[in-house]
Amino acid sequence: MTTDEIWEQSLSKIKETVGSSIVDLWFKPIILSQIKDKTATIEIPNRFFKEWIEDAYPNLIK
Repeated sequence: MTTDEIWEQSLSKIKETVGSSIVDLWFKPIILSQIKDKTATIEIPNRFFKEWIEDAYPNLIK
């Protein structure tokens, strides 16, 4: 399974919690760049996205 496929499955689960409009706006721009030693690395477009996600959904991506 590729990182893109894993991220798409993750987005489906996130959508169940926050709804499709939030996923489209805040989570789809995120890229799952790699998974290594059971740790996922994501790329977030900018600091504003990072801070918003950390403040609004601190445990959702973890």
